[in-house]
Amino acid sequence: MLWLMLVACDGGTDAKSTNDSGGGPSGDDTASSSSSEDCNESWDSSAPSGASCTSGELQCGDVVEASTAGGGSDGDTTLYESAYCFVPDHDHDGPDRFYVFDAAEDSTFQVTLERPCEPLSLAVMRWDDAECPVGNAHNIGVCDGSEATTGSETLDMYTVNAARYYVAIDGQGGVESNFRLSITCD
Repeated sequence: MLWLMLVACDGGTDAKSTNDSGGGPSGDDTASSSSSEDCNESWDSSAPSGASCTSGELQCGDVVEASTAGGGSDGDTTLYESAYCFVPDHDHDGPDRFYVFDAAEDSTFQVTLERPCEPLSLAVMRWDDAECPVGNAHNIGVCDGSEATTGSETLDMYTVNAARYYVAIDGQGGVESNFRLSITCD
């Protein structure tokens, strides 16, 4: 006799995310052409200045134009894989940027990353501590993302309880590139 048991486990989290907007396997992955203006322009590449590994805090309606150049090296393949953000096919040893967003109770928000120049990875992870989640991937309850692509992508996130999220933008194989990050709230 063969018994099959299926167990659903949500890790005690109260958030869900989806990046399936019908645009392809990674959500709204509409390819955008590389603008030489965006790629040759000098976007913010200052060192992370926020608490721990962060380059700043995000609010609803914010748009950040920056570069992974000058960023930290806190995100890596192990973090994204262990937190189940995405299945990495490449090393993420390029510079990265982490931003903090405090989501309101019972809220929906969208994180959009435009990558006009080089492939960059995006991860949005729930992490309520003040310190960077690096080295604590096994404690991250919710993470959604995609590995290094170009073009534009939007992740739709929903949370029941107020929560802190870290948004990571990371290059693979040492890639440094400009990006535009925006956050909208419903």
